[in-house]
Amino acid sequence: MDNCLALWAKKKEKDGIFYWLSLKRHLEDTREIMGLLWEHWLSEGQRAYITKSMKVEEDEAKSLAMFIGAIHDIGKATPAFQIQRGFQNSEDLDLLLMEKLEQEGFSGIKDLELTDRGKTPHAYAGEVICRLAGINRGIASIIGAHHGVPMKENYSLMSYVEAYTANFYQEEKEDSPICKKWKATQEELLSWALESCGYKNVEDLPRCSKPTQLLLSGLLIMADWIASNEEYFPLFSLQNEVDHELDDATVNQEDRKKEETQISERVESAWLKWTQNQTWEATQLFDANQSYQNSFHFMPRDFQEKVFTEIAGAEDIGLVILEAPMGCGKTEAALMTAEQLAGKQQCAGVFFGLPTQASSNGIFPRVESWVDSLGQENQEKLSLRLSHGKAALNEEFQTLSRNYSEGIDPDGEKTKYVYVNEWFSGRKKAMLDDFIVGTVDHLLLMALKQKHLMLRHLGFSKKVVIIDEVHAYDAYMGQYLYMVLQWLGAYRVPTIILSATLPIERRKDLMKYYLKGRGIKEKDIGNFDFLKTESYPLLTVSKGSEVESFSDFQEEKEKKVTLYQLEEENLVDTVKSLGKNGAVIGIIVNTVGRAQRITKDLLEAFPEEEVHLLHSRFIDTDRIKKEEELLKKIGKNAERPKRFIVVGTQVIEQSLDIDFDLMISDLCPVDLLIQRIGRLHRHKIERPKEHSEAKLYLMGISESFDFEKGSRRVYGDYLLIKTQCALGKSISIPRDISPLVQDVYGEWNPSLAPDLRKKYEESKEKQEAVLKKQKMKAKGFRLDKPKLECSDDISLDGLLDNDLPIDSEALFQAKVRDIGSSIEVIAVKKYGAGYGLFQEKKDISEELSKASIARKLACQTLRLGESIIHMEREKEDDKEEGLIRYLEDYNRRELPEWQNEAWLKGSLGLIFDENNDFPLQNIVLHYDEKFGLQWHKKEV
Repeated sequence: MDNCLALWAKKKEKDGIFYWLSLKRHLEDTREIMGLLWEHWLSEGQRAYITKSMKVEEDEAKSLAMFIGAIHDIGKATPAFQIQRGFQNSEDLDLLLMEKLEQEGFSGIKDLELTDRGKTPHAYAGEVICRLAGINRGIASIIGAHHGVPMKENYSLMSYVEAYTANFYQEEKEDSPICKKWKATQEELLSWALESCGYKNVEDLPRCSKPTQLLLSGLLIMADWIASNEEYFPLFSLQNEVDHELDDATVNQEDRKKEETQISERVESAWLKWTQNQTWEATQLFDANQSYQNSFHFMPRDFQEKVFTEIAGAEDIGLVILEAPMGCGKTEAALMTAEQLAGKQQCAGVFFGLPTQASSNGIFPRVESWVDSLGQENQEKLSLRLSHGKAALNEEFQTLSRNYSEGIDPDGEKTKYVYVNEWFSGRKKAMLDDFIVGTVDHLLLMALKQKHLMLRHLGFSKKVVIIDEVHAYDAYMGQYLYMVLQWLGAYRVPTIILSATLPIERRKDLMKYYLKGRGIKEKDIGNFDFLKTESYPLLTVSKGSEVESFSDFQEEKEKKVTLYQLEEENLVDTVKSLGKNGAVIGIIVNTVGRAQRITKDLLEAFPEEEVHLLHSRFIDTDRIKKEEELLKKIGKNAERPKRFIVVGTQVIEQSLDIDFDLMISDLCPVDLLIQRIGRLHRHKIERPKEHSEAKLYLMGISESFDFEKGSRRVYGDYLLIKTQCALGKSISIPRDISPLVQDVYGEWNPSLAPDLRKKYEESKEKQEAVLKKQKMKAKGFRLDKPKLECSDDISLDGLLDNDLPIDSEALFQAKVRDIGSSIEVIAVKKYGAGYGLFQEKKDISEELSKASIARKLACQTLRLGESIIHMEREKEDDKEEGLIRYLEDYNRRELPEWQNEAWLKGSLGLIFDENNDFPLQNIVLHYDEKFGLQWHKKEV
């Protein structure tokens, strides 16, 4: 390989010493890491999927993976890359390498200047070189995508080369000697890569489907990152020429063997430094009692045992939908089902996705305990990650060891089998970890066009995926979820969906889209009508192209909740009356503003210590304190106060294990109302005599369908009308759950007088228009559906065309959730010339270099809700990310130092003034430690 000896891949100057890594050596490193990742990191299921999709033997599939590693940086074998200056601007090093190239016959390279050098980045140049050599477009596109963004779909190969010929060959004349030398160099590298991976020519390379291309692309990026890490693969001193490449024409066998040994030892050393735990290998489970004892240390309930039995007896399981009431053990049933499916489908990890950070934090200790049991059973440590915006602030997660070898107690008797693998830190790599608990955004981002999307696909294709509280996802998020399900189906990822209950149409759509991803059309789904059942609790399972349902569960004890109507003007007097002899009363309303106003009214009638406000617009540290106080007072086994009134919003219905003697709620869609009822008489405890029976008082009932303004904005008239009409004088839990949900979300239309019928029809049309708009809006940056066929026309080119222009985590989350939910900021207060925490009242702005200070600052997160975002739009059709960009501009001006601190980088900060105010464009924010975030319009 005479022509390749002087080509560099990496270079740097350190302490006056020049270091480099030859291109061929880097390609060898990456090739070998691809092989090791294939053998030891991919799950058995992933390897089987890739192999089967290409219709080859597994050895051939591994060879292709290694070939891609061996050829991935062939675009660096171009003058455009070789004249590139080093990042450290070491002119002497650059000159030395140019002279090395000159000596190897690349005449004129030292003085070469290319005006359009940036038009052919080496990844794209590599794809072009591969296509010119006859490599099929699918594999070539993997090379082009290895820096995270594939080439555009409509690029013209020959036009691209003709426009930038000098970038590829140094001169425009293709018959010139130097042009021929560059072509020969590229051909030599390609021939070496083919031969080293067992191929005779490019025609031997197999074709890949688009899902397989995405997985191989993700694996290549991962391998390239490992091979580019100097801790694992150090550069060589250029002065000592340690990295001497052997000339193929003159090398003898002894020297060749010595070189191969050096490569092998280098790779082995790097792999041992990188790899920590072995890939989890789940075993098949057959005994429910023994399995629950091993994993959870208790015997399964009837519900859990029957789910286990149904899963154990089924084959080729794809999607599992589990609908059951709160408190029946769904979480453990889901984890056990994941363990069963991992054993059946050879998966090597689990992702547990939930709607909110709070619910993710709540479930994390239970998943940690389960993963610890799995590790203990196999005597192998397993890596677990909590993945959401404030995971680093979660104490449970932070106490986990970051070192695989740590965790033995002083007596050496007990080992903790859970740890955190730090290599998978950061948003690009997090989903590659083995076990993950996180917000559902991370899963939905599988369907969002974004840089390095293939890493997310690689990570999820390795796991069993659990999606909890699916009833909480709106139509906008649903569009991303349906596309994600298609891709999970395409990868044959076992997926478990949990919900209190689902509308029949939603259940059908979930199953339809998953099986569509597997290549099964709706008309070919066996027993599809089984999905129309109103049975409850309900287990629905796809087995190949068939659907089966199971509902023969032991009946749960009924909880009857009597409903009463309450006018808001009578709220305070009603609370006085109902609480006169003592009671824990929960008041759940639909907007933060109403919660704040009602709390102020109650404080005029009750002592401050008896009234507690909780909503999503407190600084998180304040909110956590409030939640902890609630759990101490009205959580499980708490010593309850005689009288206590909690006013809150939807945050109460989602994650807190608290118990009310009596509940007052705004009217809301019936599935959410049922969630709220889950906090009413939740625990078996002694209650005041007059509250021994569960009672729910409903505010916002309107015979004329003129609902409260905030409720209309959040939920729309249509669902409020249907819920109001569907409710009777009482609800029996769980018997009434499914019929009520089916009525409200199904085709049932209430009987109404003509004037109300008109309002109802108008609300229905408006709801349909809103849903249609949400669906269209979601499609803007959504990934296309997977294509399972293999052909020369299928490639990654164009995969991310029309992607988001900014690589921003806040913007990504806004896109998959719809920005209407909230934007997270860090709230601080001005003190003197600097700023500090609201609670501590001192300037800490000069102490950010202290990790403890930066971490404490990062905890001061606050959510700007939908009403604030709405007020900040100049016009209704303004782009939603406008406020995010406004805040990013503010941070660049006022808080640039935050971007230099690990705990604060990427965060959006607001400095409130001495009066706790912060002016936005159209409104002024005000923070109050008792009431949370409030706002008012700017004075004109």
